[in-house]
Amino acid sequence: MKTLKVVIGLALLLASAGCSSQTLTRAKAKEVIEHRAEITTIWATDEELSAGVQKGLWVTATNNWGHGNYQMTPLVNNCLRFQDEYHGTLMSNDKFGIKVVEVTGISDANALYGPAGKVKVVEFTHLWNFAGCPDVVRTVITKPREHKAVLQLYDDGWRIRKWN
Repeated sequence: MKTLKVVIGLALLLASAGCSSQTLTRAKAKEVIEHRAEITTIWATDEELSAGVQKGLWVTATNNWGHGNYQMTPLVNNCLRFQDEYHGTLMSNDKFGIKVVEVTGISDANALYGPAGKVKVVEFTHLWNFAGCPDVVRTVITKPREHKAVLQLYDDGWRIRKWN
């Protein structure tokens, strides 16, 4: 009886080890997502825009037509720029990585993406790492963002297929 339990236990252990690389856990999803770096768009909140003005990252100005806009100061010119200076949409000059705060869900992707179990939608919250920026930027853009990514299982493991 004891031998049978050992054999069953070993079989279960081997079966689970064989499937583990194909199972997308929250920890594995976080690892794959954090490995990605990109030039990114940041939709700053009103509070973050105000904090950036207060901390000297950008200033508000009025153009020739009387419209208000934001302009970068030399403090952050090398790491950020305004994609839309009227609404405060920022872009990174260099690739930023992200820190996943929490993976909030993993589900099967639509069948159009591929076979069930091989393609997953991962929902998560994150913060940017702001590589190359002064530390003060991390004190201004502080609100975790919600995001989704589609991950697909390839022969060498999980990879990001689509970044929403």
